[in-house]
Amino acid sequence: MLLVEDSEDDAALLVRELKRGFDPVIFARVETETALAEALARGPWDLVITDFTLPLFDGPGALRAVKATGLDIPVIMMSGSIDEEAAIDSLIAGAADFVAKGRLARLVPAVVRELRESEVRRGRARALDALRQSEEHHRLLFEESPLPALVFDVETRRFLDVNEAAITHYGYAREEFLARKLDDLWLPEDAAAHIAELATTRGVVRRATARRQRKRDGTIIEVEMASHEILRAGRTVRMSVISDVTERKALEAKLRQAQKIEAIGQLASGIAHDFNNVLTVILSFASLTAEQLPEGSPIREDVDEIAHAAQRGSLLTQQLLAFGRHQEPQVSELDVNAMILQLAKMMRRTMQNSIELVTDLAPDAGAVLADPSQFEQVVLNLVLNARDAMPSGGRLAIRTARASSREVTLLVSDTGVGMSDDTKERLFEPFFTTKPAGQGTGLGLANVAGIVRDTGGKIAVESALGRGTTFTVHLPRVPSSASGEQRARDVHVPRT
Repeated sequence: MLLVEDSEDDAALLVRELKRGFDPVIFARVETETALAEALARGPWDLVITDFTLPLFDGPGALRAVKATGLDIPVIMMSGSIDEEAAIDSLIAGAADFVAKGRLARLVPAVVRELRESEVRRGRARALDALRQSEEHHRLLFEESPLPALVFDVETRRFLDVNEAAITHYGYAREEFLARKLDDLWLPEDAAAHIAELATTRGVVRRATARRQRKRDGTIIEVEMASHEILRAGRTVRMSVISDVTERKALEAKLRQAQKIEAIGQLASGIAHDFNNVLTVILSFASLTAEQLPEGSPIREDVDEIAHAAQRGSLLTQQLLAFGRHQEPQVSELDVNAMILQLAKMMRRTMQNSIELVTDLAPDAGAVLADPSQFEQVVLNLVLNARDAMPSGGRLAIRTARASSREVTLLVSDTGVGMSDDTKERLFEPFFTTKPAGQGTGLGLANVAGIVRDTGGKIAVESALGRGTTFTVHLPRVPSSASGEQRARDVHVPRT
């Protein structure tokens, strides 16, 4: 590894982190452009890791220096303070990855991936060189290549040959491939652009940017193609070696999303402080107003509603602060039924008239130890997902039960569209969402699962297409005292 870093301490930290996945780690550290050039000339290097900001140099300059050598060396950019736009610009300029110094856990997986991809690229380059040497040698490399390779007629675009990797990757049998054209892998809306590109790249080696293709089973993938024209049986044909970059593109999108969320958290943390000051004033004046009202005043209930709304807002600001600062949960003993009744009153106002929201709460459900704002987040996420699953209306039920002396059960059910088995398998994955772009981050249920897990509970889902969905949350119950059990028997929890 060639490390472009001015801090010996940071360099030692990176090497220590890399030793979690590699042994030994052999490296050299440079700080200036001249030292970098000399080190690149000495070589060989498997990897370059560069800090984005240096006193005498910078990461983009280091990236350009590596690219100028023509060597295929992955460059990973690191920084503790660079913004999202600069990180994306680095990736566009050719950096293999960007890793924040505050998230070094990503370093080893990123290095493993880039070394693997670098080896694949080197294998592809070796294969292309060998193809130019002899057609017989080409045949051997063509069939044994781990990457899909396609040979097609330049004029008709009909397939003339494919290797085993292509057959495996795309799902067509060899005979099916040879009866088709390159056009059959394209999406119809992309065909004109592909045909124009083929017409302008005759006789040259061409590495295309990411292009969409479709497999036999309908799966849409993104690929990069290294193409070159060759002579076969006296005719000019083209061979394309395919690299599937679908997973890499998805990871890049997740990186951008994670950086956006981090920025939002920092912004929300700052806003929450000011908003909390406003809520404090509202709560204070609501309390003073209530004290001046006579018993039985019809205005008292309205003032109480103002105070309750401000208290809920205060809990939300705490949640924003926790999101922005990663604060520890503020755990307290919560009466599950009381919390749900309070939330249900607010949630009914967000429901369209075609949705019936009912609660069925067991009087002896009991209490749990949890952060109030996090518990609200669990209930609200489950309810809002249920609401969105019933665009044409339906019935949404929130129920509690005392499963045992040690456990409280919360159930949220809807009569909505339901889910397929594939969706259920990925339901709690971060960034997975079935909602259209811009309407969901894919973090809601992932956060719910994390909160339930951190509280010592577990969550399960039952659903089928067209038959609705039920989420069941099991949480550890706080052992009740005798007086607490008596209160549970004395309190009547309505079924509404």
